[in-house]
Amino acid sequence: QEYGELELYVVDDHSVDATRRLAEAFGKKDARVRVLSTDSGKGVAPARNTALRRCRGEFVAFIDADDRWDPEKLRVQLAALSDSGLALAATSYRVVDQHGADCGLVRIDGTAGYGDLLKGNVLGCSTVVVDRTRTGTFLMPEEVNEDYLTWLALTKKYGPALCVRQVLATYTKSSASLSGSKLRAAQWQWRVYREVLKFSAVRSAYLFAHYACRGVGKHFFSGRSAERPSSNSA
Repeated sequence: QEYGELELYVVDDHSVDATRRLAEAFGKKDARVRVLSTDSGKGVAPARNTALRRCRGEFVAFIDADDRWDPEKLRVQLAALSDSGLALAATSYRVVDQHGADCGLVRIDGTAGYGDLLKGNVLGCSTVVVDRTRTGTFLMPEEVNEDYLTWLALTKKYGPALCVRQVLATYTKSSASLSGSKLRAAQWQWRVYREVLKFSAVRSAYLFAHYACRGVGKHFFSGRSAERPSSNSA
């Protein structure tokens, strides 16, 4: 990263490959790299929370093992976030499959508030930066789609997320992930409305209709630049 004032927390969630050895080798060369581990393969949310409990910076950012940041990502995003006065920011990103083939772009612009996110998550987890001087410390709920639930909680309490239009990251789409299965993703979205947020059936159906329309639009623009509508609502 061009922005060098950072600490990198690598959380080894009980991997069976050379992850920990390689990460520790980097840590010996660069004191900014800190290697943590979980007791067993607990999953994504507990792994992220392991780092969130230990990290000390004013800002926290997330990146999954199979995603990539452009070199200027943090520099550009932190400057934009500072100028906005908002508590969190995300960027536009590329999508590739497991073989590296291009699957298009997801562009976001303007802001995305709580009401916007209720109609579907437009914030890629590996693009998000949170200003903890505004939010204080926080953890992710330890269940499926923990990042989406976190963005909902943060935007509801602290206001909308800044959406940086510039493409600054690459997301690897896996068929095994929740986002890789449209049916499972739709089932979880409904569960968020009814079981997590406790919305009525009518409100849930209204929001789910918006979610479904966005899904159709995303499929239509697959392989091209999928535009997310800008918003300024909180």
